Amino acid sequence: MMDRAVAALTRLPEVQEVDWRGHRTFMVGRRSFAGVDEHGLACRADKAERPALVERPWYTPPPFVARYGWIGVRFDAVDDWDEIEELIETAYRITAPRRLVRLLDE
Repeated sequence: MMDRAVAALTRLPEVQEVDWRGHRTFMVGRRSFAGVDEHGLACRADKAERPALVERPWYTPPPFVARYGWIGVRFDAVDDWDEIEELIETAYRITAPRRLVRLLDE
């Protein structure tokens, strides 16, 4: 399942994967927007959507970054990958420069 998340992350324009303190982290420009490990995904989330997201069965508060508006996804509880891919795209849109976001809309 981690491979599916990584594929969704790296499909986005100008995303770079880096090792940040031993964690697989995904960045656009100099800003991170997601991280993955064998258990799950952590990513930025839209402020308005966060209350609904914490009710999902796959939700987990990610250590260290939950206080900054990130959400966690446990891979073992995911039943709808389309929803997870939407979360990844939202995290990217929140973080990426406008010129890159426009590429998604073309």
